[in-house]
Amino acid sequence: MNKILFCILALVTSNTYADVVWLNFTGTIKIATCKVLNSSPQSVDLGTVFSNHFSGPGDATPAVPFSISLECNTSNPGSIKVLFTGQADGVDQTLLALDDVEGVAKGVAIRINDENGQKVNINTETVQHTLVGNSTNVLNFSAQVQATKNSAEISAGKIIASVQFDINYQ
Repeated sequence: MNKILFCILALVTSNTYADVVWLNFTGTIKIATCKVLNSSPQSVDLGTVFSNHFSGPGDATPAVPFSISLECNTSNPGSIKVLFTGQADGVDQTLLALDDVEGVAKGVAIRINDENGQKVNINTETVQHTLVGNSTNVLNFSAQVQATKNSAEISAGKIIASVQFDINYQ
């Protein structure tokens, strides 16, 4: 009788052993994002530029303004940083390279500026912009054609460049 009872107790106790695993769940709740009002793609016409306008690297055409409008339908949309993502110029990595297509100009690149005329480096976030709730927020920028080489190395051609505009909510 003692032998049978011992076997039954051994079976019962061996089935009650278990490992304890703790799970931690984390996450973030963000405010609703704003809606971009501009059509995509947006075109910025930099006009016609004569090669003799540039005497050397750094010379640029007059700035052409453009803007991105955001409709924020929340009372506190927070703030954003903007990122222009594109192919950096081979000579000046802070500028946007012209697209590698037939007939494109050589020796120049696109410079993007913030609303104060300060250069916005390609592939680098801008300073933080605080958004106003329940309204349309307009982010003002400008673009210029900038020489990256000496005037003798600048060739005539089309000015075509593409960049992606990213909005990073903070």
